[in-house]
Amino acid sequence: MLKRLFSFSGRAVRSEFWITILVADQIGDLLIRYITALSGAAGWGILTAGLAMLPVALIWMWVNLAVIVRRLHDIDQSAWFLFLLIPLFGLIPLSYMYYTAFLNLFIDAIPIIVSLCVGLKHGSPLPNRYGSP
Repeated sequence: MLKRLFSFSGRAVRSEFWITILVADQIGDLLIRYITALSGAAGWGILTAGLAMLPVALIWMWVNLAVIVRRLHDIDQSAWFLFLLIPLFGLIPLSYMYYTAFLNLFIDAIPIIVSLCVGLKHGSPLPNRYGSP
């Protein structure tokens, strides 16, 4: 599983998807907390702390995106399916400009709903166009 951590090819079964998502989130959260504590202790400014967190955030996003793409391949969906979600995520700045509790709840729920839909659906048991299970 570690060899395929950054790979977009192949398939990811449900257990691999959930383990990767949960472990990546925990490691990313710990690193962000560590950098935040270090930046506070060192007296860094907001820009310096943000630049220090950037590599962690980029690696976290890459790992999560790679496992989501491989999970989509397991349920015989193209990764292009993710582009359907971009207009929904584009609403995020609107939630901060026009603050309403319902809109923020809706926008915060989108990644959770997508993760549950992708992560709980059974993969195809036979080989598909993305490889064998």
